[in-house]
Amino acid sequence: MEYQLIKTIHLKIFQNNFLSLTSSPLFIHNYSCINNLNNISKRSLTTTNFNVRISPQKISKLSYSVSSSNSIHKNRDNKTLEVQPLKKINSSILELTRLLNNFNPNFHKVVPFYLDTVKIGALSKEVFPELKKYNKTFKRKLRPFSINSQRVTFSDYIDTFDKRSQVINDLLCYWRDNNTFNCLKGWRNEVFPVFDGNHEIAFRIERSGIALFGFRAYGCHINGYIEDPDTHEIKMWIAQRSLTKQTFPGKLDNIVAGGIAFPYNPTETAIKECLEEASMPNEISNQVVPCGAVTYISVERRGISADSQYVFDLKLPTSYQPKPNDNEVKGFYLMDFKEIIERLKNNEFKMNSGIVIIDFMIRHGILTHTMEENYLEILSNIHRPIPFPGPNFIKMKYKK
Repeated sequence: MEYQLIKTIHLKIFQNNFLSLTSSPLFIHNYSCINNLNNISKRSLTTTNFNVRISPQKISKLSYSVSSSNSIHKNRDNKTLEVQPLKKINSSILELTRLLNNFNPNFHKVVPFYLDTVKIGALSKEVFPELKKYNKTFKRKLRPFSINSQRVTFSDYIDTFDKRSQVINDLLCYWRDNNTFNCLKGWRNEVFPVFDGNHEIAFRIERSGIALFGFRAYGCHINGYIEDPDTHEIKMWIAQRSLTKQTFPGKLDNIVAGGIAFPYNPTETAIKECLEEASMPNEISNQVVPCGAVTYISVERRGISADSQYVFDLKLPTSYQPKPNDNEVKGFYLMDFKEIIERLKNNEFKMNSGIVIIDFMIRHGILTHTMEENYLEILSNIHRPIPFPGPNFIKMKYKK
């Protein structure tokens, strides 16, 4: 297989002049390679940080072979799969899970965001001073936030769902219009719910700004796979993201994945995304099986992602061929797990999709404790406790 190396790795150093999010042992993991990993921003590792034009001659010089095979991967329609990996290749499975789950409270200092007495988020050192500056544009009694060096919360008069949602939206619009944070250039017009200590929806927030506050975010990922009727070998359908997609262009992905926006629940989102991304009819997508979630806390350029990705398995007919239904997917490719593992280690997958596949391999006995010496740490890294309140989707369905 031929791969093109045209991405760069960027390192980001965080200063130690902010308060730790928590001293709770829930955050403590085995960071034996902490000096190498704590300074790495996942977003800068997995996205193209600027647009470049490279001549075909230069691209050919950057080709890197990771297999003795002379052919490149094609799907059933003979479409070519070309993925641009990182310069760093041959990552271990453990390294992949550490890179995504890279928040360390001993290193990354943040200011917690409270709702009443409950922590619901965390602001990085880049965001905190900008919030203080914005707050001071109001007269003292009308300031929407109460801020000190140890915490941020809403002012007392911002006490309803509508008021909180409006205050957050006004703030993000102000930052967007003033080009304060690059992540807001990708405004989605899609809102995510933020939950309080009773697991009720406290307010809504524009999706592109949620990591600025470190609020919990939610997504769903579908593992679409087939089983050979004769050999019982499992293969998985893999999507390649559009080369023009706003986030992680060209990366490999699950057959279907998407953020859980208000007011949908995970299963509703999964079925909706199956149709939108893979032209999958409801009689197939309705067979998705909930299989838990992967959770992680990741330090990124846009802030802190405290994410829970709901996982679904979907066994597909061997004759089924997914087809792109929007401009978010370039194509779909059926791969065996030898190839998937190779491409995982070559950093060709969108990172959180990669750990969803690692979770699938563990649950289906493809990756076991007899094969991986770091098995338990891998499990811990993809199921990290998040110390902020989560959703109650049972209550949510009655409030739509």
